[in-house]
Amino acid sequence: MSRRSSTNHKDPSEGIRQALGKHVKILLKSSVKLEKGNDKTDNRILVFPRHRLFVMTAKVPTKIDHHFHYLDIQAIEYKKAKIKLCSESTNRNYSFGQEWRPTPLTQLMP
Repeated sequence: MSRRSSTNHKDPSEGIRQALGKHVKILLKSSVKLEKGNDKTDNRILVFPRHRLFVMTAKVPTKIDHHFHYLDIQAIEYKKAKIKLCSESTNRNYSFGQEWRPTPLTQLMP
């Protein structure tokens, strides 16, 4: 009998850990809604390790959509529960909507 090993995880934090690697120390995770054009939003997870910002899918399996080095970020604007991120390396603006809920660092530490 052969067993099939499932690579899908029910918990997104396991998928985040697998995508980033076990040696990356995560300082903050937050679920947000990425705004796309006319009233369309997608669920995403912002992951903040020490040197980069990762925008990851909230679906299982978790994948990295975008990543930025902190020095490449030109501006972060926070107005009325919306976050706007301007990146120098990609020359794009990213808008995140009202679901901004940072996870406290004490909950992330084992």
